Amino acid sequence: MNQSLIANRIELMGVDAYRAMFDSYQSEIERKMAEIKNAPTRRTALHSLKSMSYAVGLEELGNKVADIERMLANGAQITLQYQLDGLVKQVAGEVAEVKNFLRNI
Repeated sequence: MNQSLIANRIELMGVDAYRAMFDSYQSEIERKMAEIKNAPTRRTALHSLKSMSYAVGLEELGNKVADIERMLANGAQITLQYQLDGLVKQVAGEVAEVKNFLRNI
């Protein structure tokens, strides 16, 4: 998590609006992660997760998802599952970091 990106979003939107957007992000994450596990909805769910992550200022996570999208498009099935497992951990870690950051504002 890049704290300066989060702080920039908060400065532009206000802390209450950012918190509301991040709450929505958290609500959608579980659904998107379930959809990512399901092959027919994987591409759309990855694309949504990427966009949502960029919107809340989680650029590193958005970039990771973009990399996974490219792997999927190129047929890299062997490494895909490994990347998806790592994504689950990264999402949980990033969400926890943002929540902690917001607690300290």
